[in-house]
Amino acid sequence: MTELQIPSAQQLIEWWLEPAYQSGRLELPGQSALAVGEKKILEDIALVADSGRLEIQPMPKVAMDAVRLLRVAEPSIDEVVRCIELDQALALLLLKHANSALYAPRYPIDNLRRAVVHVGIRQLKMIVHEVAMRRVTGDVKTKRWAEMEWRYAVHCAVIAKALARRLGMDEELGYLAGLLHDVGRLPVLVALDNRKALPDVPRIGSAPEVIMESLHRGVGAQVAKKWELPPAIADAVTTHLNGRCDDEDSSAQFPTTKVAEAAGDLCHALGFGRLKRPHAVLSSRSFRDLGLEPSLLEIFL
Repeated sequence: MTELQIPSAQQLIEWWLEPAYQSGRLELPGQSALAVGEKKILEDIALVADSGRLEIQPMPKVAMDAVRLLRVAEPSIDEVVRCIELDQALALLLLKHANSALYAPRYPIDNLRRAVVHVGIRQLKMIVHEVAMRRVTGDVKTKRWAEMEWRYAVHCAVIAKALARRLGMDEELGYLAGLLHDVGRLPVLVALDNRKALPDVPRIGSAPEVIMESLHRGVGAQVAKKWELPPAIADAVTTHLNGRCDDEDSSAQFPTTKVAEAAGDLCHALGFGRLKRPHAVLSSRSFRDLGLEPSLLEIFL
């Protein structure tokens, strides 16, 4: 495999290596670098979030109904199809997935029932949650930020699914943990957009990045409750730790959370979706938590 080029400390200082973080100050990572006005925005959004008044888009009704139908052991295909037919965006996305190279249909699929049968119930759950995530940032005017978050989520989901498969875990839960673990960033992103606090071009260490990183787990807990996410996914949303120091333990209660942490670290290191934050990913703590030592990780990559 190609050797990762790791910048020196002089070239790049990660937020978890900042003196304010290492010395145990109460400020969360990166906050010490915020200007007065930026700290005010952080405090305002935090106040609104803590009081439960931060706007969190509900999961679309059809998507929520579909998720409930799909939770039973043997869901009725006809009921699922009738439900999805009520949401054009969900129906179109399902048809797009069913006709993609990933599912390689022998003939074009042009109706929902065939699409549901061809894609399968487990994959349908993933598609429904993708639709819900897209809707959260649908009205964000600064599209580059929303697109960056979405690309990152999809990359994490695919990597987390592959990790889960390799480790003998539930692939569906791995995928959803990777997809949704940072979902709490999205309502904060919308709040920043409403305050016209998003620069046109995202960059590492910018105030919006620090604010989202500071607030997204607490906000994510509210999203998990509102969307009725299962415990294994809610844990990934609320307790994941990316970019941990070497002696910093994960707070994960479920293995799916550790899979999401590892997928997120790899995405950051390789610049998948979000801005690249190079670090020694082959010796990352999150991969060691999964039993993937550098030699096994190289095979996985």
